[in-house]
Parts: sequence; C-alpha cells; structure tokens
Amino acid sequence: MNLVRNMRYLLMAYGCAFVLAYLIPERQDYTRAVVAYARNPTQENEAGLRADRGVNERIHLRHSAVLGFVLVGTGYGIWSGRRLMTRLTHRTGPSDLQQ
Repeated sequence: MNLVRNMRYLLMAYGCAFVLAYLIPERQDYTRAVVAYARNPTQENEAGLRADRGVNERIHLRHSAVLGFVLVGTGYGIWSGRRLMTRLTHRTGPSDLQQ
C-alpha cells in the first residue's frame, strides 16, 4: 500500500513538473520560420512554417518530459537525503533506552 501511495505522489509530482517545464518557451527554428514568414509571406515560407511547427512541438514535449524527470528526481533525491540525515542524527542507541 505504501508503494502505491508513493508512486501516486511521484506521478502527481511528475505531472506538475511536466506542466511547469512545458510552460518554458523554446526558441529554435520555429522562431526563425515565423520571422521569415512575417517578413515575406510566401507559400514557401508558409509551408516551412507549418513543417517546423510540428517538429518544434514534438521537440518541446520531449524536452519538457526530460526536464520533468530531472526536476522530480532532484526533488526526490533532496527529500530522501534530508530524511536519511534526520534518521542518522536522531537514532536511538542502547544507552538511550536505559534509565
């Protein structure tokens, strides 16, 4: 049960991290295609704009997914390290139980 709960929390954290990473804009070939179309709106530039839009969207989704994994992994590592350090510094020994 605890494993299922932890996986749900990790999936929710990944979903939030993915959305946050997706909101970061990327400037690549798509920006150049938009500028070229704005300066000279020909059919060639429009076709290039349509082709670059799909490719850029897939690249952006991939980058967002990877960045989401990195954010969740880093956060989980920091959280686990903090829990480990708390357990190591506050553990009870045999002498603590004697009164």
